[in-house]
Amino acid sequence: MFLGVKARFMSSLTWATFIHQNGESVSFHPVVVAGVVTVGGASPMIQDVYRMDGGMDFLLGYSFTPYDSAIYGTGNLIGKNLTFAL
Repeated sequence: MFLGVKARFMSSLTWATFIHQNGESVSFHPVVVAGVVTVGGASPMIQDVYRMDGGMDFLLGYSFTPYDSAIYGTGNLIGKNLTFAL
């Protein structure tokens, strides 16, 4: 069994485009800053050849748009938010 705690800084390499039901769309480069808790484990060796293992990351952080804010002079296009993932 293992348990780990890490920090992550992730940035989109391409435009993320969101399309509303009415057809309007917005594109921007999102950035996420988050903390990650990793939980997992591994089995003993099976016939000295195989080992089964698995794990899961719990991510909790904040998303924002610093590139678009600097280039276009806008504020955070995403607004106040809480970003999470499993």
